[in-house]
Amino acid sequence: MKKLIKQLAGESIVYGLSGIINKFISVFLVPLYTRILLPSDYGVLNLVNTTFYFVAIFVVFALDNSAARWFYDSDNTEERKKPIATWFWVQLIISVFICLLFIGLSTPLSKLILGKNLPLLLIIPSVTIVSSVLPTIVWNWLRLRRKVWLTVTLSTGSAILTIGLNVLFTIVLKQGIKGILLATLISNSIYSVAASLLMWRWLSPKFFSVEVLKGMLRFALPLLPTALAFWILNSSASFFIKYYHSNEEVGLFSIASSIASSVAMLVGAFQMAWGPFAFSIMNKPEAKSVYSAVLTLYSIVALTAALAVALFAKEILFLLTTPKYYPAYLVSGILAFNATIYGYAYIGGIGSSVVKKTSPIAFAIMIGSIVCIVLYFILIPIIGKEGAALSTLTGYLIIPIYVFYRSQQLWHIPYKFMPTVILLCSAFALFIVNNSLPEYSISYSIVSKLILLLIFLSVCAIVVYYNYKTGIDSYLQKKYFKLP
Repeated sequence: MKKLIKQLAGESIVYGLSGIINKFISVFLVPLYTRILLPSDYGVLNLVNTTFYFVAIFVVFALDNSAARWFYDSDNTEERKKPIATWFWVQLIISVFICLLFIGLSTPLSKLILGKNLPLLLIIPSVTIVSSVLPTIVWNWLRLRRKVWLTVTLSTGSAILTIGLNVLFTIVLKQGIKGILLATLISNSIYSVAASLLMWRWLSPKFFSVEVLKGMLRFALPLLPTALAFWILNSSASFFIKYYHSNEEVGLFSIASSIASSVAMLVGAFQMAWGPFAFSIMNKPEAKSVYSAVLTLYSIVALTAALAVALFAKEILFLLTTPKYYPAYLVSGILAFNATIYGYAYIGGIGSSVVKKTSPIAFAIMIGSIVCIVLYFILIPIIGKEGAALSTLTGYLIIPIYVFYRSQQLWHIPYKFMPTVILLCSAFALFIVNNSLPEYSISYSIVSKLILLLIFLSVCAIVVYYNYKTGIDSYLQKKYFKLP
């Protein structure tokens, strides 16, 4: 079991290294954007991106999840090409159709979505949808084949290219929002060339399989409303904030999300490694013990990162942005926990995925999104962006609770839930305490936050020891007392 956990940790670290590099690059863009764009402009950019996150749901059609599951049904390379090629051709056809549709309706849609006649801001990302097909496919393909370092190299190279193009279009050519969108389009187009050179043998039309597509669609169909519900949880707040308040408030919510996304980077590194790893060991006798241990380890690492960002959100905004963006600090703190909480659903959902049932996570996200929407109508009119953050946090909390409950019925895993509950409650409590403390000076604020973070790490150590006391004592005895 120890060897398998080390393998998961190693792959997560490598993906995390990529995430850190990519995040460093994206963080580099925050000072650039906040000095070029007003909060209201940032709000417009957020609305454009949110719209196309929604469109991407119908482009991908959850076939990425299906391809991942069907890929491991066979060790034969020729058979493994079928789900990849089938996914590629279906997504390409859908993306071209949606691109043409948006281009034709760009003027009325820009007035509806942005409140302004800016059709070009919808046309550029429409074309980007098509250019992103191959990058999406190759990224997942490399991950499924456990080509960790090549995945990291390509994604990091793409990120660096995107940053360079952003600097060119926004600072040198002064193209504003249009330049940011063009940078993504060009970067994806170049990435597509690299992707086609890497995997052209896997994308031949001869590997397209109607039979495989039918099975993949049956698996994916329950995930489509799930993806829509997840979009509600993750992105739809911007439209509610715009309706009840302003584009400026949307911009502040967006910058808060960017700061909080540093936690999503860490969780995303784990998620990238977790899926292929979990499926690859599911038939091993020690698999369930590994899954159980991962829950506690994940809680310690992810919640520590979330609490650190939540505690120091104000200082991060001071460092990276201008005074107009400082009011976003509380929202950053709340949103820092979202990605961590959703990560639990990935761990809890392994049981239902093993038996090829996606309905538990689908149902959980649906319920979470409904609760979230109800809270949007109640909280956003009253407290704006903070209400949106609290609404999404509440919705996210519902998801792992139900996923663990239902997946355990389908494929039981001996999880230890109490350590996770204690750590989660401790992190929330310390965040609340931090926001209740008076502020006398910057140095006082930093020291008090470091103390709170140290308290949490102490709680982690105590929880781990008392819940894994036997194993820890045995290890220490063998290591230091040389017992057989």
